[in-house]
Amino acid sequence: MNLLTSFSNNRFSIPVVLFIVSLSILSFNLEGQGIAIDEWFQHGHTMTMYDLLLQGKFDDNCITLLGECDTIDHINDCPGPIHRVATGGIARTFFIGLGDQFFSDSERKYYTSNDLPCRPIHHDLIDRGINTPTQKELSDARFFVPIFSALSVIISFQIGKILINKSVGLIFASILLFHTLWFHFSRTLYYETFLGFFLLLTILLLIYSTHKDKINYKYFIFASIAFAFAINTKPTALEFIPVILGIIFIHNAWNKQISRKLLHKKRIFYSLFLISVFFSISLITLFSIFPYYWPDPIGQLSLQIDSLSSTPTVSLESNPLKSLIPHVASVTIMPVIDSFYMIFSPNEISESAKIGHTFSSLPLSLFFIIGIATFFLRIKRKSITTTELIIFIWYVSIYIILSLLTATYNESRHFVPIIFPMILTMSYGLNIFFEGYTKKYIKKLFFSSIIIVHALTVLIHWELIYFKPDVIWILPENINLKLLFNDPIFISSSILFVIFFIYILYSKKNISKKN
Repeated sequence: MNLLTSFSNNRFSIPVVLFIVSLSILSFNLEGQGIAIDEWFQHGHTMTMYDLLLQGKFDDNCITLLGECDTIDHINDCPGPIHRVATGGIARTFFIGLGDQFFSDSERKYYTSNDLPCRPIHHDLIDRGINTPTQKELSDARFFVPIFSALSVIISFQIGKILINKSVGLIFASILLFHTLWFHFSRTLYYETFLGFFLLLTILLLIYSTHKDKINYKYFIFASIAFAFAINTKPTALEFIPVILGIIFIHNAWNKQISRKLLHKKRIFYSLFLISVFFSISLITLFSIFPYYWPDPIGQLSLQIDSLSSTPTVSLESNPLKSLIPHVASVTIMPVIDSFYMIFSPNEISESAKIGHTFSSLPLSLFFIIGIATFFLRIKRKSITTTELIIFIWYVSIYIILSLLTATYNESRHFVPIIFPMILTMSYGLNIFFEGYTKKYIKKLFFSSIIIVHALTVLIHWELIYFKPDVIWILPENINLKLLFNDPIFISSSILFVIFFIYILYSKKNISKKN
């Protein structure tokens, strides 16, 4: 018992266990997961960049985009610069290339051909090893991706722990591990896992540097460097600017209720100074770490940002209601098809919406609603703390940005940045739900049921994930609600979870009556 207590009290024990469990689940039989629909391009592009960087060809057109890149571009300029411009980042390029170099003995191929369609797997044309990578090549290149995902799970635990408490951190980490989107991208070559890692690292280091009375400049500088790597990985990292500003502005009011007294002129000027330092270091780092930026730093960054216009957009001017309400709310609040389009715009329902997404789960949605409702209530009562405000700003700011930039669930990867504040809000909501409830064994059992029901959303498809290499993955088509609702294990576990939830509510009501 003493040994168990000592282990649980060790600050490294939970992170180590989380890392081992996460890595084991995410890295199992990477060769058994089929190719994601854009993964052929991700592989070919990254290998090209990796070789050029190793050879010191920093001014090559395939890196700078200042000319044609025959190695990557197909006939008719496809995929062309609009795809190449999202460089994938120096860290991602290095680790994916390193995985291929360590484990693959195949001759390097760049998967270009003028005789085949530009996007072969989109056209049901697969010639593995010729214009798309073999499954072995894919799995070799994927080697480091689950490692970065497992590290991200640890970081999420630390964020929840420092913001609220250890239990919140554990919920945050566990729910993130088994989130459908995160799970999928943790086993593929997409940018999202590396992007998520650097974004979470940025937030953690920024919190470490600001949550005490005095700024820790060491952590602060590292946070700005991590943010530069996030932008370098994918420009959508810029969505995190509002929460970064929020953390810096309220740093000297940590864990206090928000009031006008905290907004002294000196504090505002000091915050502005810190903001200028943070983004100056980020920009210097960004332009220094990757040759893509060297010919024209500002111009090349602008090109990256402009490339985001390739994302399906919704015009706020034409229909503001449609922009601010539909699909993002559904992604984060309810695991159902896009009901908004069905009611207001039935002719515009995307194919993915007809299928029904699994970007949330019953426990995640339920306690997210409790958490976000608590935030609004405390804002109304003017009793919200800085910690709560940070989480609220994090979610709401990304919600608004995604609402304006995305139009359907089809671009599922664009929703990865919002799952972090969404899960943290859910973890906070669960913590609020258990306030005043003293039965520890019931808490542990209920916590287990939450993880099981949530994890089943993705793991019920274990055979598809781990042992179907011929599958072409397109989310949310591969894992969707229609499939889940046909599974008796998922249905029965969900019903038991709801019964358990109602029981705890009833118990809490009786406890409050006695008090």
